[in-house]
Amino acid sequence: MSHRFFRPLIAFFSLTLALGPALLGQPAYTPYHFKIVATTLKGTYADGPATVARFNAPVAVAMDLRGNLIIADRDNHAIRQISPEGNVTTLAGLAGHAGSADGAGANARFNKPVSVAVDPSGNILVADSGNYTVRRITPQGIVSTLAGLAGTAGHVDGSAGVARFTGPQTVATDPAGNVWVADFQPIPSYTPGT
Repeated sequence: MSHRFFRPLIAFFSLTLALGPALLGQPAYTPYHFKIVATTLKGTYADGPATVARFNAPVAVAMDLRGNLIIADRDNHAIRQISPEGNVTTLAGLAGHAGSADGAGANARFNKPVSVAVDPSGNILVADSGNYTVRRITPQGIVSTLAGLAGTAGHVDGSAGVARFTGPQTVATDPAGNVWVADFQPIPSYTPGT
Protein backbone atom coordinates (compact mmCIF):
# COMPACT_ATOMS: atom_id res chain seq x y z
CA MET A 1 0.00 0.00 0.00
CA SER A 2 1.32 3.45 -0.83
CA HIS A 3 0.27 6.82 0.52
CA ARG A 4 0.43 10.21 -1.11
CA PHE A 5 0.56 13.31 0.99
CA PHE A 6 -0.50 16.77 -0.05
CA ARG A 7 2.12 19.25 1.17
CA PRO A 8 3.68 17.16 3.94
CA LEU A 9 4.97 19.57 6.57
CA ILE A 10 7.04 17.42 8.91
CA ALA A 11 9.23 14.39 9.16
CA PHE A 12 10.21 13.08 12.58
CA PHE A 13 13.60 11.92 13.73
CA SER A 14 14.37 11.41 17.39
CA LEU A 15 17.54 13.47 17.63
CA THR A 16 17.79 12.86 21.35
CA LEU A 17 17.65 9.09 21.02
CA ALA A 18 19.27 8.59 17.64
CA LEU A 19 21.91 11.31 17.32
CA GLY A 20 22.49 12.25 20.96
CA PRO A 21 24.32 9.06 21.99
CA ALA A 22 26.46 9.17 18.82
CA LEU A 23 27.62 12.64 19.73
CA LEU A 24 28.74 11.30 23.10
CA GLY A 25 30.75 8.48 21.51
CA GLN A 26 28.08 5.85 22.15
CA PRO A 27 26.28 3.74 19.54
CA ALA A 28 23.41 5.51 17.83
CA TYR A 29 20.10 3.70 18.04
CA THR A 30 16.48 4.28 18.85
CA PRO A 31 14.55 1.53 20.64
CA TYR A 32 11.14 2.61 19.35
CA HIS A 33 9.55 1.33 16.19
CA PHE A 34 6.31 2.87 14.99
CA LYS A 35 4.26 1.42 12.18
CA ILE A 36 1.42 3.82 11.54
CA VAL A 37 -0.83 3.91 8.53
CA ALA A 38 -1.38 7.56 7.75
CA THR A 39 -4.74 9.10 7.02
CA THR A 40 -4.98 12.53 5.49
CA LEU A 41 -8.62 13.57 5.58
CA LYS A 42 -8.71 17.35 5.97
CA GLY A 43 -10.90 18.88 8.62
CA THR A 44 -11.57 15.80 10.70
CA TYR A 45 -10.96 14.57 14.22
CA ALA A 46 -11.05 11.16 15.90
CA ASP A 47 -9.08 9.39 18.61
CA GLY A 48 -8.47 5.63 18.51
CA PRO A 49 -6.19 3.23 16.68
CA ALA A 50 -3.89 5.05 14.26
CA THR A 51 -5.65 3.45 11.30
CA VAL A 52 -8.93 5.21 12.17
CA ALA A 53 -7.69 8.32 14.01
CA ARG A 54 -8.08 11.66 12.22
CA PHE A 55 -6.08 14.89 12.39
CA ASN A 56 -6.62 18.38 11.01
CA ALA A 57 -3.21 19.84 10.10
CA PRO A 58 -0.75 17.90 12.27
CA VAL A 59 2.17 20.31 11.90
CA ALA A 60 4.74 19.27 14.53
CA VAL A 61 5.84 16.18 16.40
CA ALA A 62 8.13 15.32 19.33
CA MET A 63 8.81 12.19 21.36
CA ASP A 64 8.16 12.19 25.10
CA LEU A 65 10.19 10.33 27.71
CA ARG A 66 7.85 7.29 27.54
CA GLY A 67 8.21 6.90 23.77
CA ASN A 68 4.90 8.50 22.78
CA LEU A 69 4.75 10.79 19.77
CA ILE A 70 3.31 14.18 20.71
CA ILE A 71 1.50 15.96 17.86
CA ALA A 72 0.52 19.62 17.48
CA ASP A 73 -2.85 19.23 15.72
CA ARG A 74 -3.03 22.86 14.61
CA ASP A 75 -6.50 23.20 13.12
CA ASN A 76 -8.11 21.05 15.82
CA HIS A 77 -6.50 23.35 18.43
CA ALA A 78 -5.32 20.27 20.34
CA ILE A 79 -2.24 18.38 21.45
CA ARG A 80 -2.50 14.70 20.56
CA GLN A 81 -0.46 11.62 21.43
CA ILE A 82 0.34 8.43 19.55
CA SER A 83 1.49 5.58 21.81
CA PRO A 84 4.16 3.11 20.67
CA GLU A 85 1.26 0.66 20.19
CA GLY A 86 -0.38 3.06 17.71
CA ASN A 87 -3.26 4.43 19.80
CA VAL A 88 -4.14 8.10 19.33
CA THR A 89 -5.49 10.12 22.27
CA THR A 90 -6.00 13.82 22.93
CA LEU A 91 -3.76 15.10 25.73
CA ALA A 92 -5.07 18.65 25.91
CA GLY A 93 -7.51 20.92 24.14
CA LEU A 94 -10.91 20.27 22.61
CA ALA A 95 -11.19 19.70 18.86
CA GLY A 96 -12.69 22.66 17.05
CA HIS A 97 -12.66 24.95 20.09
CA ALA A 98 -9.96 27.61 19.85
CA GLY A 99 -9.19 29.70 22.90
CA SER A 100 -6.76 30.19 25.74
CA ALA A 101 -7.44 28.40 29.01
CA ASP A 102 -5.15 26.67 31.45
CA GLY A 103 -6.31 23.44 33.08
CA ALA A 104 -6.38 19.70 32.57
CA GLY A 105 -7.20 17.79 29.39
CA ALA A 106 -10.25 19.00 27.50
CA ASN A 107 -10.61 21.99 29.87
CA ALA A 108 -7.48 23.55 28.37
CA ARG A 109 -7.72 25.58 25.16
CA PHE A 110 -5.18 26.32 22.44
CA ASN A 111 -5.30 28.52 19.35
CA LYS A 112 -3.27 27.12 16.45
CA PRO A 113 -0.52 25.18 18.27
CA VAL A 114 2.33 24.87 15.76
CA SER A 115 5.27 23.30 17.60
CA VAL A 116 5.92 20.89 20.46
CA ALA A 117 9.03 19.86 22.40
CA VAL A 118 9.70 17.79 25.51
CA ASP A 119 12.00 19.08 28.26
CA PRO A 120 14.31 16.92 30.43
CA SER A 121 11.60 16.72 33.16
CA GLY A 122 9.01 15.34 30.74
CA ASN A 123 7.00 18.56 30.35
CA ILE A 124 5.57 19.15 26.89
CA LEU A 125 6.20 22.67 25.59
CA VAL A 126 3.83 24.13 23.01
CA ALA A 127 4.23 27.13 20.71
CA ASP A 128 0.61 28.33 20.85
CA SER A 129 0.95 30.68 17.89
CA GLY A 130 -2.61 32.01 17.71
CA ASN A 131 -2.45 33.01 21.37
CA TYR A 132 1.10 34.50 21.16
CA THR A 133 2.15 32.25 24.06
CA VAL A 134 4.33 29.31 25.03
CA ARG A 135 2.42 26.71 27.03
CA ARG A 136 3.51 23.80 29.23
CA ILE A 137 1.78 20.45 29.76
CA THR A 138 3.08 18.64 32.84
CA PRO A 139 3.47 14.84 32.91
CA GLN A 140 0.24 14.88 34.95
CA GLY A 141 -1.58 16.59 32.05
CA ILE A 142 -1.98 20.07 33.53
CA VAL A 143 -1.67 22.93 31.01
CA SER A 144 -0.32 26.33 32.03
CA THR A 145 0.94 29.40 30.22
CA LEU A 146 4.73 29.52 30.52
CA ALA A 147 5.43 32.82 28.74
CA GLY A 148 3.56 35.47 26.80
CA LEU A 149 0.05 36.85 27.27
CA ALA A 150 -2.88 35.39 25.33
CA GLY A 151 -4.25 37.85 22.80
CA THR A 152 -1.35 40.27 23.22
CA ALA A 153 1.24 40.25 20.43
CA GLY A 154 4.53 42.06 20.77
CA HIS A 155 8.27 41.72 21.01
CA VAL A 156 9.39 42.07 24.61
CA ASP A 157 12.27 40.15 26.18
CA GLY A 158 12.12 39.41 29.88
CA SER A 159 10.78 37.02 32.47
CA ALA A 160 7.85 34.75 31.71
CA GLY A 161 5.25 37.28 32.86
CA VAL A 162 6.83 40.10 30.86
CA ALA A 163 7.83 38.37 27.60
CA ARG A 164 5.65 38.93 24.52
CA PHE A 165 5.68 37.14 21.16
CA THR A 166 4.46 38.11 17.71
CA GLY A 167 3.63 34.53 16.75
CA PRO A 168 5.86 31.79 18.16
CA GLN A 169 6.56 29.24 15.43
CA THR A 170 8.95 26.77 17.04
CA VAL A 171 9.76 25.82 20.60
CA ALA A 172 12.77 23.77 21.73
CA THR A 173 14.54 22.91 24.95
CA ASP A 174 18.12 22.10 25.88
CA PRO A 175 19.57 19.67 28.47
CA ALA A 176 19.64 22.44 31.09
CA GLY A 177 15.88 22.95 30.72
CA ASN A 178 16.11 26.32 28.97
CA VAL A 179 13.26 26.97 26.55
CA TRP A 180 14.05 28.44 23.12
CA VAL A 181 11.38 30.11 21.02
CA ALA A 182 11.58 30.96 17.31
CA ASP A 183 9.32 33.98 16.85
CA PHE A 184 8.94 36.40 13.96
CA GLN A 185 11.52 38.51 15.81
CA PRO A 186 15.01 37.60 17.16
CA ILE A 187 15.16 34.27 19.04
CA PRO A 188 14.69 34.72 22.79
CA SER A 189 15.27 32.06 25.44
CA TYR A 190 13.49 31.59 28.73
CA THR A 191 14.93 29.98 31.84
CA PRO A 192 12.23 28.28 33.95
CA GLY A 193 11.84 29.85 37.37
CA THR A 194 12.83 33.37 36.32
